[in-house]
Amino acid sequence: MILSNEQKIDYLSNVISVAYADGKIAAQETEAIAVIQKAIGARKTELNKAYKQVDANNFTVSPVGFWSDKIKNLEHIIYVSMIDGEIPPKEKELILNFAKQISINQGQLNLIINDVKTAVSSSEIEILCQSCKAKLPDSAKFCPKCGTEIDKTSTAQAVPISFEIPKNGIAIEFAESTAANFSTAVKIMENAPISKKCLKGRKQWYLAAWPKEDITKAVELAESISSIRNKKVYFDGDESLWNDIFRAN
Repeated sequence: MILSNEQKIDYLSNVISVAYADGKIAAQETEAIAVIQKAIGARKTELNKAYKQVDANNFTVSPVGFWSDKIKNLEHIIYVSMIDGEIPPKEKELILNFAKQISINQGQLNLIINDVKTAVSSSEIEILCQSCKAKLPDSAKFCPKCGTEIDKTSTAQAVPISFEIPKNGIAIEFAESTAANFSTAVKIMENAPISKKCLKGRKQWYLAAWPKEDITKAVELAESISSIRNKKVYFDGDESLWNDIFRAN
């Protein structure tokens, strides 16, 4: 893929515009967009310019680059749109429009969507076999080390041992605690656009993430875990000092 810096900005703007079509962008989508940014060799500078270009409300989705670039752009647009498992109606409309602009018919589009579905479903996290503590992908049906069955009836025997910090927005991770507000914190975490659990050492850890415009919801979680020692905050994928993000009272 050979795109100029300006074309990379427009390429990313196409993806971001479709993600924004329903009026908001989830942290899960911003994380996927950051992955696409790296995949096309764009710098964070180009990504930030793309966000600003879309925020200006005068950007129109249109193909850029050679034929292969346009097809890959369509694939990336669909990937971000269906990262949560489905394509919302407003995003579907823009995808159909984009496909029409590059002369992709419905049959060809269906093939591309099926390929993207496979890519989305193959994005795996590591899990830990509770029988022998071996690491394995969460799609595994059996533990290759001890033979323990890992399926719908035994998924409780396997827990994630790591999670990836979103590259965009604000993310908070915290460990299980006996603090009074811990149960409240877990409920807030479970309602976040991105919420995950993992096992680090012998402690259960929790992750919640929001896009930048929803920082007030992150503040709510921060206040509920103010007395918890084991906690971290990340901004655009980088760990930040807690008091730099959430000023102490």
